[in-house]
Amino acid sequence: MLTGQRIMLIITQWLVYPLILILLGVTLYLIPAWNFSAFRGVPTPGEFLMSVWLVIPVLVFAFNHSPAISQFSVAMKHEYGSRASGPPRRRSSSSRVGSRPWPPRASCR
Repeated sequence: MLTGQRIMLIITQWLVYPLILILLGVTLYLIPAWNFSAFRGVPTPGEFLMSVWLVIPVLVFAFNHSPAISQFSVAMKHEYGSRASGPPRRRSSSSRVGSRPWPPRASCR
């Protein structure tokens, strides 16, 4: 791993803890403002669809792993060189015991 990547990894690992503490602090601060009346009623279909529509971008952003995958692929390319994106290695014949070839071969008569 390159020195710059190692430093960045250490910084981001330690940056998580203050962010967790800030999130916990804001959560505790906002407890008196909690309003549970929304759980007592059933939203109309239009309100429900609007809520789902507004949540979709948040979910996409929350589960976006492309930056991490990109850095992982760069690190693997650096570590393995030209073998990082080569064709997969063939399995040994012993690992295919009991498996059928796909697509199935036409039977010979």
